[in-house]
Amino acid sequence: IKHGAKNPNLCKVDGCAKLSISKALCVDHLPELANTKKHSSGDQAANQSQAATKAAAEPRLPATNQSHASSANVSTEPQLVAKSPSQASSENMPAEPQMSATNESQAASAKVPPLNHELPSIKAPSLKRESSNGLQASKSTAGDMQVETNPTSNGEGDGGDTHQNNNVDELIDLTEDSPSKEAPPEPRISSPPPSPPPTTIIRNPLPPTKPRPLPFSDFHRTLFCPDLVTERGTISGCVKNYSRPEMLVEFDRGYHLDGSGGSLDNAQCTDVQNRLNTWDPYWKIVQELGSRDVSCEDGITSVGTRTTACLPVTTNPIASTSIPSCAMVSIDFRQEISKSTSANRDGKGRSVQGFRPWGVRWGKAPPDSHQLGDRRLIMRCVPLHRTPKEEKKRADMHLWPLGSFVQIKFANGCDQVIPVIQRKQQSHDHSKWLGNCRPLDLTKYVTGSGTDYPLEITICTKEVIEGALKRGGEVLMNSYAINAAICEYTPPDDLYNQLMGKAEGGEVLMPKLSLRSAKRMLKECIVNNTISLDSDEEEGDGKDSESDFLTFSLLCHASMTKIETPVRGQLCTHLQCFDLRNYLYTNNVVSAGRWRCPYCEKFVSVRDLVHCGLFQAILDDLDDKIVPGVRDNVCVKADGTWQLLGENKLRHKKSSSKAEAGASAAVNIEEVIGSESDGPEEIEVE
Repeated sequence: IKHGAKNPNLCKVDGCAKLSISKALCVDHLPELANTKKHSSGDQAANQSQAATKAAAEPRLPATNQSHASSANVSTEPQLVAKSPSQASSENMPAEPQMSATNESQAASAKVPPLNHELPSIKAPSLKRESSNGLQASKSTAGDMQVETNPTSNGEGDGGDTHQNNNVDELIDLTEDSPSKEAPPEPRISSPPPSPPPTTIIRNPLPPTKPRPLPFSDFHRTLFCPDLVTERGTISGCVKNYSRPEMLVEFDRGYHLDGSGGSLDNAQCTDVQNRLNTWDPYWKIVQELGSRDVSCEDGITSVGTRTTACLPVTTNPIASTSIPSCAMVSIDFRQEISKSTSANRDGKGRSVQGFRPWGVRWGKAPPDSHQLGDRRLIMRCVPLHRTPKEEKKRADMHLWPLGSFVQIKFANGCDQVIPVIQRKQQSHDHSKWLGNCRPLDLTKYVTGSGTDYPLEITICTKEVIEGALKRGGEVLMNSYAINAAICEYTPPDDLYNQLMGKAEGGEVLMPKLSLRSAKRMLKECIVNNTISLDSDEEEGDGKDSESDFLTFSLLCHASMTKIETPVRGQLCTHLQCFDLRNYLYTNNVVSAGRWRCPYCEKFVSVRDLVHCGLFQAILDDLDDKIVPGVRDNVCVKADGTWQLLGENKLRHKKSSSKAEAGASAAVNIEEVIGSESDGPEEIEVE
């Protein structure tokens, strides 16, 4: 009799009281079995297989009747044991017979073979348990189940009915008393995964940045023309009291790690170009001019231009505070044309080899309205570091330094002052500078043959460059990057087609928010904005109430016309949209509120826009029913359905109804007075 016959969960090795985990062995003896199998010969494997086949044909004595069976030598019914598939497969391995200590004397009196003799054993039939849903259970929740047969019990046991037959594959229900079977459950249809967030596609990204240059110094001296007084102040935008005479200053055009010097590393130049393309998409940078090649650790790199502190070369105490900072941009057209890959083509792709580099009409004044593909030499400035107050005040677009004074030095040595449209100093408060800034078009100052000679552009400002502590260390505030580049113009209509993917050659492709994602955002917005006044409503049946809806206007805020292409900012928290075409037309003009969302006042560039699929579906459905100014509001429920509201309530209708009511009341008073008066006496009514 094997060891552990009363409890099949124990290890079959004699004397081991640990639970079996696989092949009826515990965690300690399982590796030994594997090593024995590995080093056994072919003959031993054949003997083991024959012994296993013989053991499967002979019955095994039940554990409860060991003493009676050994004394009387009576064979009983085979023992049925419900085992897991892993344990059932482990029965193929022969094992040494084991006897319990309590029945050792009885086995000896019954002439039981010695312990070294292999006892016949039977392989328990594999019992398959099926649940009510028709699926076979592969594992037992209570471990291995043992079912014993008794000739006097008529096949009835505690665990249910046990059928005695030779079919080892018969299914026996050990889980439920009733053998009834239920229909298999219907497969659950999972909801589709959420759509990915909309992402703006940049088709022509800027090239990778070049390494940082080695620190160097390059001192220059330049003579600035006098800042003369005009009708509205000085040329630099200062009040008349701050006019400046001719002045010679000295500054450093080098590069230093602390941020000083008039050179800007290539990484910062790339960032400036990216900012200008983002917030001024109508003028795309074709090629930046005025960059210089300097040495770096890996060889040669390029640097741009920034404003830096300067010192006057004079003893005049008044002039010492007149020019705090300046910058210089030197453009060598021959060198720029030789290394450019776009100088031999114009904006429409036509060849301009030998004349009009980049297709620019040099020496021509800017027209009243630009056309698609027009190229001009434009100079713009952006602050390198912005304060939180400036970030809330205006978008990150072109901005001249305070009191900018620009002059050009030609190859013949002549200097020409160029007035710029910039902020003006206020006479009532000299610390305030108000107004709009527009880029400087330098095309008309370069004649047809001027591209054969270098051009030097110098600028002096009233900005005092000083250090300030910000996140990441100390930076120099009030320093501006100077960008002079060949730019190509794109009208609002063509920019609209490029954003919508209807035209080729666009830099930005606007993403579209799907209808399903928009409905999900609508439901979240309604839940977040709904306030429950009754606690019982929160514990209801979960159905949408009649108040779970939002009302939207189908008119554009800028033009008060019907929205054609509904868009909004990706960072906007509202769902109300505005028209894309009107948004591009209004922001083409330089103004203080440029690139502001008309509803939440956030700054939204063309790269931050998203096309709303829900609004587009509403507009397509109610296209012929929308009447601007009469019926232009829609009600959208949480489930994504919408309904056009009735006519708008106008104020003049309410006032006219009040006037009609007053007139009818006056008539009634006169009728009452006339009926109550007996004679021609006069009655005063207050």
